[in-house]
Amino acid sequence: MASSWYHKRPTLQSVDHCTPTYPPSVESEGALKVRKHSNFLRRKKRRPRPPTRDAELEIDERVEQLDLDNRRSTLSSMFRDRLTSRSSRSSSDAMETLQTLMQRDKAFHMVRHGSDPLLNDAFYASQVQLGNYVKMGWLKKQGHMWKSWKMRFFILFSDGIIAYYKNNCRKKIKGCMQLNDGVVSVQHVDIRVAAKAYVFQIEKGFYKLLCSCSSQIEAELWVTALRSVRKAKTPWYEMNLTVNEEKAGLNAVTKHLNKIFITDMVVAEMLVIFKEYDDDHSYVAIHNFIVDLDDAIIDRHHLSLYQDPEIEMLPGNELVRLIRRHVEDRVFLPLYSEAYASLETEKLKATRSKVEQNLKVLKQKAQENFGISKDVSVCNWKQAISVINMLDCMSLPTHKHEVILFAGKAITEAIARYNGELFEVTDDALTAIFRYVLTMSSLCDLPIHRALLKFGYLHHPACQNKANIVGAFLEAIRWIEIYEPKGESYQFDSMALSGSRVSVSFSTNDVGIQFTPDGNGRGAIVHSVRKQSQAALSAAIVPGLSLIAINSEPVIGMAFDKAADFCISFHNHDTLASILYALQSTAVQRLRKTIDCKMGELAMEILHRQSVAYTLQFDGNVDRADTLAHWS
Repeated sequence: MASSWYHKRPTLQSVDHCTPTYPPSVESEGALKVRKHSNFLRRKKRRPRPPTRDAELEIDERVEQLDLDNRRSTLSSMFRDRLTSRSSRSSSDAMETLQTLMQRDKAFHMVRHGSDPLLNDAFYASQVQLGNYVKMGWLKKQGHMWKSWKMRFFILFSDGIIAYYKNNCRKKIKGCMQLNDGVVSVQHVDIRVAAKAYVFQIEKGFYKLLCSCSSQIEAELWVTALRSVRKAKTPWYEMNLTVNEEKAGLNAVTKHLNKIFITDMVVAEMLVIFKEYDDDHSYVAIHNFIVDLDDAIIDRHHLSLYQDPEIEMLPGNELVRLIRRHVEDRVFLPLYSEAYASLETEKLKATRSKVEQNLKVLKQKAQENFGISKDVSVCNWKQAISVINMLDCMSLPTHKHEVILFAGKAITEAIARYNGELFEVTDDALTAIFRYVLTMSSLCDLPIHRALLKFGYLHHPACQNKANIVGAFLEAIRWIEIYEPKGESYQFDSMALSGSRVSVSFSTNDVGIQFTPDGNGRGAIVHSVRKQSQAALSAAIVPGLSLIAINSEPVIGMAFDKAADFCISFHNHDTLASILYALQSTAVQRLRKTIDCKMGELAMEILHRQSVAYTLQFDGNVDRADTLAHWS
C-alpha cells in the first residue's frame, strides 16, 4: 500500500554540503493538511453530564463516609484496651521475629576456627539455631575417672560431632567426640557389664563413652542416629535390638502393655508382689514368673491386642515373642544382680577357670580338631564369630537367643554358598562349628552364658522351631568345659602370642604397644596406671598386663639390651619418650638419660598429647645382671 505522503528524493546537485540542515519548524508541521476521513476524527465527543446528577452522587458519598466514621469511632471506644494490647503484642512479635532473623543471619555467617570443637562453642551454638543437628536430649553419662553417672545435655551434629553440655543453654561444651575421625563403634552394653539398664557405648580406640537412656526405645534411637552420621564403615558387626520389620508391631505392643500394667489390677498386683514380697529372686524363679506373667497377659488381653491392625499383621508367633521381651524388660532388668548372683555357684567358678585354660590350648588348633568335616569346613567363619561377639552387648535373654539364631543363620548361609541350597546341615555339624566359633570369639564368660540360656530355651518364643540351633550352641560350650588336653600344654611362642591370645593394643600417632593378660610370669608387667591419662580412660589397661610388642616387634622374649637398643632406634623424640614412659623402671634409668634434658621438656607434652601413662615394673627378686639379660 502506497503511503499518503510522498517525499521527493534529493539529487546530488540539489544538496548543498555547506549549509546545515535543520528540522522543520512547528508551524510547518502544524500546517500539514489532514484528510477528511482521518482516524483522529472518528471518535465521538463525550456529552457533558447533567450537573444535578453529579450533586446527588456527591451527597450520597458524603453520607456513607459519615456513617463509616461513626461506626469506627464507636468500635474504637468499645475495644480501645484490646486494640492497644494487640498492637503492642504485634509489635513485640515483630521485634522477636526480627531478632530471630538477625540471629540466624549471624549464625549463617559464623565461621568455624580450627578443627577442635572445644574452641568453637559459638559456632556449634549457631548450628543448633540453623537446624544442622541430628538429635539432642538429656542422657546420663559415666565419668572417666570416678565412674559416676551425671546428667548431661547431648547434641549430635550433622558433621559427626557429638558434644555434651552441663545444661541445655549450650554455652560451653563440656566434652565432645568426632565420629568421622577414625574407626568408631557404637554398640549397646550388657547390663551385667555397665551395672545400669539401657546403656550404649561409643568406642574409639581405647576411649569409651558410656551413656544411659530412660528406655530401650530411646537407646535404640540414639544408636541409630549415631551410626547414621558415620562415614567410615566399621570392621565389626553391629546388631540392632529391633529390626525394621518389627518396629511398628513393637511400638503397638509396647503401647498396649504399658496400659495393661496400669489398668489391669491383677497383672499389676502379680508384678508388685513378686518384686517386693517374694524372697526367692533366683534366675529360675524369675524365669518361671516371666512365663506365668506372659500367660496371664495373653489369656486376659489377647482379643484386645489383636484388634490393633499393627498387631494383627504380625506373622506367626511374633506377638508372643514381643510380649516376652517386654515382660523381661520389666522383671529381669530390675532384678538382674540377684539373678546373676544365683548363677555364681562354686561349680561354675571352677568351670570358668578350666574353660580359660582350655581356650588357650584350643585357639592353636585347626578346624578339623573341633570335629568339623571337610565338606562343611568352607571358610574361617568370620561372620559368625562377629555375630557371636554381640552376646556381650545384649542384656535380655530374648535378645541373646536372637543373636544365637542369627549366628546359626550365618553358618548355614555360608555352607549353602559352597555346597548349594539343598545341602542339609546336621545338628552334629552345627555343634562342631559352634565349638570353633566360640573358641575364636572374644566372649568374656562362656559358662555364665550357658547357665543363663539353658533354662526353657526349648519353649522360648524367640526360638520357635529353631531350638536345635540354641541346643547346638549350649552343647558347644559344654564341650569346651569338659575338654581334656590329653598331655597337651600351651606352647609359649613370642611370635604367636600376640595373634593367638587375647591381647590389648594401645597406639598413638607414632608408636603402638601391645599387652596380654597372660604372660606366664615373665616380661614387663603393668604395675600402675597414671591418673588423668588416656590409659586411665580405658578399662582395658589394668595392672597385671604383660608387654608383648612395640610397633609389631615382639619384645616379650627379647633381651633387655636389645629391647633398649630397639627403643633408642626411634629418631623421633616424642616416640622415644613415649616408649620410655611406658618402660620406666629402675633398670631403665640409664636409657632415659640418653636424651638428657629433652625428657623433662617433653614430659608434660606427652602426658597431654600422647597420653601414654602406665608404669611397667620388673621382678624385684631378680638382680640387675639378670634383669639386663631377660625381661623378668
